[in-house]
Amino acid sequence: GGRELPLARLYSGVAQAAARTGNQEIALAALEQAIALEPDWHGLQRIKAEFHLLAGDKEAAAKHALSALELALEEPENYIWAINFMTGINETGHVGNLIANGIEKFPDHLGLRLIQAQNLLSTGADDAGQEIEKKILSLIGETEDADELVKAAVVFSSFDNLEQTTYCLEKAAANESVDAKILLA
Repeated sequence: GGRELPLARLYSGVAQAAARTGNQEIALAALEQAIALEPDWHGLQRIKAEFHLLAGDKEAAAKHALSALELALEEPENYIWAINFMTGINETGHVGNLIANGIEKFPDHLGLRLIQAQNLLSTGADDAGQEIEKKILSLIGETEDADELVKAAVVFSSFDNLEQTTYCLEKAAANESVDAKILLA
């Protein structure tokens, strides 16, 4: 019935508090209780991924990060979280697939397109660069998010597009982005 979610949240809170105090055994036991109550709550799988990462088990961390995404494929932010998590643990084999799957499902999501461009630039692959740059150009006018604007400026700068680099930084600075103000100075 209706008691499972509040109880799962309570167990989740106990798990996180136990982890912060270094009691991994209690943390994992409480987290398992929460997952037993709410097996489809992707946030619990995220927490479990973080716990495994703290314990030094990157393989289990990656497994639970992917499980978290599988439970919540309808939100592009979940792809971004999984991509960032996998990048953080150097699971580069998963990153490309996650980006491709996210872009396929959400072709007009600026955050995913920026990650795609950053990944492309970091791997040195130029073949799709112009196409991605055009897509970001078509999406950038809609955002007021200063972080996305600064990331877009970095991408445009990498493609030697000074006009769009300046536009993004000025728009981000107008939105009180400290990073943009520093880059413009």
